[in-house]
Amino acid sequence: FSLNARRSFRRSSCGVDMSANPTPANARDCVIAEVVVVGAGVVGLAIARQLAIQHKTRVLVLETQPSFGLGTSGRNSEVIHAGIYYPPSSLKARLCVRGNRLLYEYLAANASRVSHRRCGKLLLACTPAEIDVLESLYENARRNGVELVRVTPEEVARVHGEPNVRCVAGLWSPSSGILDVKEYMACLERDILDHSGAIWYNSRVIGGGLRLEEAREHAASPTLESHALLVQDTLTKTTRTIHARCIVNAAGLYARAVSLDLGISPAHVPRIVFAKGNYFKPQTPEDYSKFSGNHLVYPIPVEGGLGIHATIDVHGGLRFGPDVEWVDINADDGTCGGAIDIADYTVNPNRMQSFQEAIGRYYMANENGAAATRLTPAYSGLRPKAAFQKAVNDFVIESHRPGFVALYGIESPGLTASLAIAEEVANSLIHRL
Repeated sequence: FSLNARRSFRRSSCGVDMSANPTPANARDCVIAEVVVVGAGVVGLAIARQLAIQHKTRVLVLETQPSFGLGTSGRNSEVIHAGIYYPPSSLKARLCVRGNRLLYEYLAANASRVSHRRCGKLLLACTPAEIDVLESLYENARRNGVELVRVTPEEVARVHGEPNVRCVAGLWSPSSGILDVKEYMACLERDILDHSGAIWYNSRVIGGGLRLEEAREHAASPTLESHALLVQDTLTKTTRTIHARCIVNAAGLYARAVSLDLGISPAHVPRIVFAKGNYFKPQTPEDYSKFSGNHLVYPIPVEGGLGIHATIDVHGGLRFGPDVEWVDINADDGTCGGAIDIADYTVNPNRMQSFQEAIGRYYMANENGAAATRLTPAYSGLRPKAAFQKAVNDFVIESHRPGFVALYGIESPGLTASLAIAEEVANSLIHRL
């Protein structure tokens, strides 16, 4: 069993009745852990870190891919959001605002390990008709406890150093920023391993069983009073059973499939709607030179996203995106193996003209109204949005069984909210640890 782990977990002979989910003959032993986190994206790693450090829990993280953050976590804008857009009663609003503070504290404490910058963000109304939308965002942010400052076009050019930005009004968000998300995830991984945690890469959940009721506090056999996971090594195709008092499903794009494979009724699991986001970047150094790169620059948000915005990164790069390209993917069969290749990350070149037009609304444009710069494809990502009858546009954190917590629709601002989500999940499990 090829395990990429740097800590050992207790192994024992496995005599558990798995008649509801038969165990293959080659799964002859099992692993016992206090908590298993499924998914090594930024949220899964943050949850595992919280449990390992704050609650002194022995945590095992399972990840299908050969490294962390190869899904949604590694394919986004790398922005630290303030909490401007989300309804005050939503999980996104509460967890983003708290997560913003927790993340900056964490980054300050790990400044030598994670590159970041509190660069601020300009949010722009490009036409008079958009001013009312801008004002509604200002009021929404105020209700969320987020500081915004109204700015004029002259202040955008003079004070914020963006002479090529075109707008009729704007908002300045001083608490928005950027970070290197891969460095952040590497730091979380190190925290887990340094506190007796383990991470198994190339390890796919293919089945298991969840207890229906609360386990007895003092069980004669820990395997009989725990949840069970059947895990396949994706390289050798061998399997192993893992027993844990608690399981956290933080599988991101595959969260629905994991819950269904563990026996949760489809009626109780949100349907996942996928939005692909393409990114383009300036083609040449000359094209780069037309943009100051001082701040994040955002237009008014659109349905399904925040609009095609200009995003700088901590290494001096610049890209535009993401757009919203709804993707028809059938990930409802409950088969994690079948869902593993759901994402086609090829940037759609046919989207370039719409990018040119969108950027031209707020940056120096040519006579046709398109941005006066040439673009080339950069990368793309896939965002899972949770839905029941319709898209709810919020995080869903569901305790389906005692000791089993599942997270659905963890898209933006999941990166910003990661440490706050970790607090939320850990607190919901504390009575079982």
